[in-house]
Amino acid sequence: MRMLKKYTSPYIIVLYSAFVVCGCAHQSYSGDSRAEVEIAVVHGSYWGSFRYDKAMIIGIDHDDFGTFGHESVELLPGKHKVYISCYHGWNIATASLYGYDEAIEFEAEPGHHYKARCKFINDKQWSWVEDSETGEIVGGYDP
Repeated sequence: MRMLKKYTSPYIIVLYSAFVVCGCAHQSYSGDSRAEVEIAVVHGSYWGSFRYDKAMIIGIDHDDFGTFGHESVELLPGKHKVYISCYHGWNIATASLYGYDEAIEFEAEPGHHYKARCKFINDKQWSWVEDSETGEIVGGYDP
């Protein structure tokens, strides 16, 4: 029994690390995977974030991901609507769904990465999508 316990922990850590590090993204288009220069990727700001207000992607266009959503989603270039839920708190144990689901439209460009963000000011939710490289807001509003 000690031997099993000794080897179980490292395997779980390695599997979890592989999941987090692999950068696995949900493919929102049909067909085979495409090269990174042909697609855009939108990332949530929930998992692994030290931000107090976090955005989780719960849908893209007409594709509903359900309660748990996806951290990253691959998109074909063009106009898209990203649906996010905004959480308020330091970590998954203390965060609560404070706001409401919001749809943000933006134009995805090939080879670009985007980040879904949100924050609360005076009990009002602000949500936006920004270009990860430039920080430019491409959809929604950051007050």
